[in-house]
Amino acid sequence: KEVSEWEFLTLQMEEFVDTTISKKLSDCQSVKIYSGTAKLGINTQKAGKNWIVCEGEKATITLPAIELLDKNIIDDTKTRTFYENGTISASVKEKMFQSAKRKMKATATQKENIKAAEENAKEEFKNIFTALGYKTVKVSFKQ
Repeated sequence: KEVSEWEFLTLQMEEFVDTTISKKLSDCQSVKIYSGTAKLGINTQKAGKNWIVCEGEKATITLPAIELLDKNIIDDTKTRTFYENGTISASVKEKMFQSAKRKMKATATQKENIKAAEENAKEEFKNIFTALGYKTVKVSFKQ
């Protein structure tokens, strides 16, 4: 439990966001590509009191649900402005950033990614406990 966060799936992501703001004399446009890394795993601080039960040669492990470990997915240093015309306000840029962040979180936490992280976690815990000498290792997730 001291490890706290265990990462089981890392996703490199890019999100394309564009906006057009109509002004009296002309339109302002901005197109950016946001890049980042989403890390899915478990936080053992959220595990139950008896999340690991070992009896004889059997280990039963109930892991906390897979979650997005770091909410700050976007790496600002990798954000690229693909196209910009006119003056884009800081508030519009922030809305674009938040839009990209929402889209990345939604993509990262899709069912297939959660399932892949769960399978990786099960395999890792089975390997650890098998190496410790347990013959039967059952791994499940708290819902």
